[in-house]
Amino acid sequence: MSVAPRKEVDEVKELVTICKEYHIALRCELRRKELKEEDATHAMELAAYFTHCNLQPVHLALSLRSAMTVFFKSKNLATCATFCRRLLDLSPGQKIADQARQVLAACEKAPTDAVKINYDP
Repeated sequence: MSVAPRKEVDEVKELVTICKEYHIALRCELRRKELKEEDATHAMELAAYFTHCNLQPVHLALSLRSAMTVFFKSKNLATCATFCRRLLDLSPGQKIADQARQVLAACEKAPTDAVKINYDP
């Protein structure tokens, strides 16, 4: 690849950074989906890490919804609540916001984690 002006060089660097973030995010998500039930703890960790990739807001919201669901089903309600709050901070659509508020309310009733994982929100 050959680029001349400084502006083009900066744009290419930015694109490489974006691609790297999406590559990491997709590797986490694909690996999580491969695990299924065999290693629920590792699957939760991957779902959590996925939410920390530097993605566009709409994609970040998808990762947060996914993590919220995984953690709620696994009864890791304290950590699930953090994903709900982060999702609500993105000002999602009404339906998604209502779902996140409903899950958050349930999490706040018993904010504990049933499974210890290697993740610190």
